[in-house]
Amino acid sequence: MSGDGEGGCCGGRCCRFIITSGVCALFLWLALRTSKPTCSIQDFYVPILNKSDHSIGTRSNNSIFFDLKLDNGMKEKGVYYDNISLTFFYGPNTSFPVANYTVPGFYQGHGKQARRKSVVEAHGPPWDAAFKNVSNGTVSIFRVGLSTKLRFKIIFWHTKRHNLVVGANVEVNDSGKKVSKKGIKLKSGSPEHGCHLELLLFYIVLVVILADDLKKSKMKTDQKALMLASDQKLYWADLSPRATFMVKWYCPDLPPMRRATLGQAVFKFRAVPEPAASLMGSS
Repeated sequence: MSGDGEGGCCGGRCCRFIITSGVCALFLWLALRTSKPTCSIQDFYVPILNKSDHSIGTRSNNSIFFDLKLDNGMKEKGVYYDNISLTFFYGPNTSFPVANYTVPGFYQGHGKQARRKSVVEAHGPPWDAAFKNVSNGTVSIFRVGLSTKLRFKIIFWHTKRHNLVVGANVEVNDSGKKVSKKGIKLKSGSPEHGCHLELLLFYIVLVVILADDLKKSKMKTDQKALMLASDQKLYWADLSPRATFMVKWYCPDLPPMRRATLGQAVFKFRAVPEPAASLMGSS
């Protein structure tokens, strides 16, 4: 009977430990989970494509005005930006760069937004063809690419650097402004992987190890129950195939009836008084 109590206690401790570890891992995952900031173009203006302004200054102005918005949506984690590289392309692909701009690195607190407005001078676009397109009612397409490295601040801990590479097409009409009234979100071309995947992998390995320890603990409990039952005289009981197999494995030299009684002790964990001698027969 002591094997029953000890086995139940050990199994209960293991189960509680697994549950506690799971809850702790969940809270740790929530604490370490990060998400990259949202980058968007809020305003985009190309004066030379504004067909309503016929001034000489506008017709020779090949500048691009832009308004970049960086939104840190995390409520408990700050973001350190390295220098942010902006590349402007004429056309929807990245084969025709026309301008570059660098935003100096900075720190952004949790739940904060940052705006970076500036102007760059574009070199190389076929302005005459672009102006003809917008004058005919079509649009000219520019592409904005952004690349930088991020570090996340979690309480007093700073993570390693993570790459942020995003971009989006910007359509410009005959007013020289972007067609979309809303901000244009810069998106990544590859799937994002959060740094919490390592934590999830660790938790899976932990569960496997604990499950194996629990199985070994149960085997030891079975052995103790067999040792206890071998010193008692028990009678026949209905047994499962697994019970019979376990008894044969640990006690191969016992007669079949005694194997069955030991199986009852292992899997039901209860001692039964010895029956009358007349019922035992030759055993």
